[in-house]
Amino acid sequence: MEINTNFVEVLAEFLKKTGEKNRLKILLSIEQGAKSVSEIIAETELSQPLVSFHLKVLREANIIESQREGTFVYYSLVNPDLIEHIMILAEHLDYFELED
Repeated sequence: MEINTNFVEVLAEFLKKTGEKNRLKILLSIEQGAKSVSEIIAETELSQPLVSFHLKVLREANIIESQREGTFVYYSLVNPDLIEHIMILAEHLDYFELED
């Protein structure tokens, strides 16, 4: 089997962008639909600068998109199925010992 190096690099970068815990919180927060920064902050309990930083990373990676409505900017998933796919990966978590 030949390994496609470009695929591996792109996939590793995607997993790096989505695998960071605060970014995962943000992605889970907007799973059901577009939310403003203040709504994301309330749901994730992250600071405004931290949320803004991670939103920028996710937007630049084309994982989320933004839409301005008046004075508010709403963030949503580019691919609404993303969380479903992440949850499929999460089915393998029983291989790891998780602690609260």
